Amino acid sequence: MGRKFIIPMLLIIIALIIPAIVESEENCSVCSGKKIDNILHVSLTADGNLIAAGSPESGIICLLDKDGNVLWSYGTGNNITGISISDDGNYIAATTFCGDLYFFSGKGDLLWQKVILGCNNRVELSGDGQTGYVFADSTTNGMLNGEYYERRPQNVCHFDRNGTIYWHKNIPAFDSSISSDGKYFVSNSIGNGHSLVSLYSDDGTRLWEYQAYMYVMGISISEDADTIAANVRRTPLVVLDINGDILWQIKPKYMMESVAVSPDGNFIAAGTQYKLLYYNRAGDLLWEYDTDDYIRDIAISEDGRYLAGKYQDDVCFFDGFGELLWKRPVEDGIGSLTISGIGMTVAVGTENNSVCLFDNSGNSTVIYLDDIPVNPLPDPVCESGSVCPPPTESASLSFLPVFVALFILGFLFRK
Repeated sequence: MGRKFIIPMLLIIIALIIPAIVESEENCSVCSGKKIDNILHVSLTADGNLIAAGSPESGIICLLDKDGNVLWSYGTGNNITGISISDDGNYIAATTFCGDLYFFSGKGDLLWQKVILGCNNRVELSGDGQTGYVFADSTTNGMLNGEYYERRPQNVCHFDRNGTIYWHKNIPAFDSSISSDGKYFVSNSIGNGHSLVSLYSDDGTRLWEYQAYMYVMGISISEDADTIAANVRRTPLVVLDINGDILWQIKPKYMMESVAVSPDGNFIAAGTQYKLLYYNRAGDLLWEYDTDDYIRDIAISEDGRYLAGKYQDDVCFFDGFGELLWKRPVEDGIGSLTISGIGMTVAVGTENNSVCLFDNSGNSTVIYLDDIPVNPLPDPVCESGSVCPPPTESASLSFLPVFVALFILGFLFRK
C-alpha cells in the first residue's frame, strides 16, 4: 500500500478508537453532573402489597410490605437515584448516581450488578420484569425561549433480566416512560430552541418525534404505548397515539404542572394551577376539581377508577368520578408519588428519607429508612441458588472498533 494511503487510514483508525475510549470512560467519576434531588424513590407492585424503596441520601435499598414491615434491606454506600419493581414483585432493579445497576429477586437475592455509563441513573422495568431500561443524566444548564432549564446530556441502556446489555446509545431523555411490555419508551428532550417528544422501539430506533416550541414539563404513556400525553408549558396538552398522530390537544385555562395517563390508556389527568382536569381518550372533559394551588404530581390506577395527586404537602385521593375521597398531609414533604394498579395503595417517597404508605381509606404508615436494620450488600447469587457468573457484557461490543482498528494498523505496517 502506498504511503499516500497510510495517513487517511490512520485518521479513520483514530476516528474509530476515540468514541470507544470516550464511551468506556464516561462514568460519574469524570462527568460533570450533579445529583438531581434528595427525593426517596418508590415503586409498587400491581396489587400494592409490596413497595420497593431506594434512598439517595443513605444509599439504602429495601422491600416493604403494605403494612410497612421491612422484608429485606441493604446498604449500597451510594446514592440511589432510581428503583423499579415488577408487577408481581419477583424482580427489583435499582440505579445509583455513580452508574451502578443492581438487580434483585423478590426474596432479596442480588442476582447481578454492573456499572452502566452515565450519571443520575433512573431505571424502569417492564411489567413482567424480563427487560428494562436505564436512563442516565448529566446535568448542565441552558436557556429555551428565554426560560432557564437544566440541559442533561443523556444516554439510554436496554438490558434484560439476565444482565445482558442489548445496547447503549446516546438518546436524549430529559423525562421518560416505558410501555408495560418494554417494547417502547417515550422520552422528551430539549434541542436548539425547541423540545421534542419521541417514541422509540426496544432496539433504540426512533419511530417518530413531535416538536414543541416550549418546554415539555412531563410525559406519560399507557401500557400499550397507544396513548401518550405531553404537558407542554404555556401551550396545549397534547395527546398522541403510537403512530405519532395527534388525537387531540387542549389548552387549559391555567398553566399545567403535571400529566398522567391511566395504564389502560382510557383516561388522562392534567394538574394545573387551580384545577385538576380529567379527560377520556377522546378528549372529553369528564370532570374538574378546583384547587388553590398547583397539582404537581398525579398517579392513576389501571382502569382510571382512582387517582392520587400531590397538592402542596397533601396527598389527595379521588375516585374516577371526581369525588375527593380523602386528603392527608405528609409532614416530610412529598417527593415521588405512585399508586398501585388496582388503586388500593398509594406510596410516597419523601424529602426526609422516609416512605409514607396510604391504604384506600387514607390510613397511613410512615417508615424512616434511617431507623430500619440494614445488611451489607450480598454477593450476586443466581436464581438457582449458586454463585452467578458475570452477566453477559454485550455492551463491550463498543470496543469492537478498537479491535478492528488495531487489525487494520497491523496490516498496514506489514505492508
